[in-house]
Amino acid sequence: MKAIALFSGGLDSILAIKIIQEQGIDIVAININIGFESKYDKKNELAKICKNIGVEFLQIDIREQYLNEILFSPKYGYGKYFNPCIDCHANMFRIAKNLLDEVGASFLISGEVVGQRPMSQNKDALNSVSNLGNIEGLLVRPLSAKLLKPTIPEINGWIDRNKLLSISGRSRTQQIEIAKKYTDKIYFHERVGYADPARQFAVELASNNWIFVIDADEIVTKPLRDKIIEIGALKLAEDNIVGIFQTLINPEREIPLLSTKITGITNEMVKNAPTYKKAFPDEV
Repeated sequence: MKAIALFSGGLDSILAIKIIQEQGIDIVAININIGFESKYDKKNELAKICKNIGVEFLQIDIREQYLNEILFSPKYGYGKYFNPCIDCHANMFRIAKNLLDEVGASFLISGEVVGQRPMSQNKDALNSVSNLGNIEGLLVRPLSAKLLKPTIPEINGWIDRNKLLSISGRSRTQQIEIAKKYTDKIYFHERVGYADPARQFAVELASNNWIFVIDADEIVTKPLRDKIIEIGALKLAEDNIVGIFQTLINPEREIPLLSTKITGITNEMVKNAPTYKKAFPDEV
């Protein structure tokens, strides 16, 4: 038997796949590209992850359909920003359902966790997603299944409900413990409200000469998304700084006023700076 997994590449979706895979179900992992996550094409990276965990990978491009049918007229409105979460998820599941026959699959799975996102992943929201996506009974959420109504695959004995989980909330503690079954390369730092402890934790794990740190507030608008306007690096040897590298970056476009207000970096300052591709020293 085969199932389609909605696959983001994150820990939860990987664990959901492993839990169902270990019950003898073949998995086709589908990543649905709506065009709003990043300009960076992560298809190759996702395909590599799927190869490592032994599942087939497909990416479906729905950017045009998402813009025309979902983004500007969501039935359930928007989240904190311009993000129609419930309608977006329902649309993805509806598209995945339509692929069941094509790939020879019988049901869907996802890595959603009850309560992980207070507005879009509470029980009512998850039910709304299932109803709007017309997937009632066909969608298994392995990480939280025991907190939800039994699905058709569970009722029919295709999978064993007793081997599914009852995770809820925003903590990743249980997921990290499960992940330890599959790898010893797990690095995690609890959120503490500011970046310094996590950054130092990452520095201590580094094994090469240079560490590349990007501050999120340097990419603050859509025109500059995925464009870097300054980089800096320290070279360490036995905890001593032995090299410093810093340069502005010419983004090859106008820097919006909002970005200048936040970073203090102006168009004049980057006019003669190197572009991103030419900026890095050979050692980085």
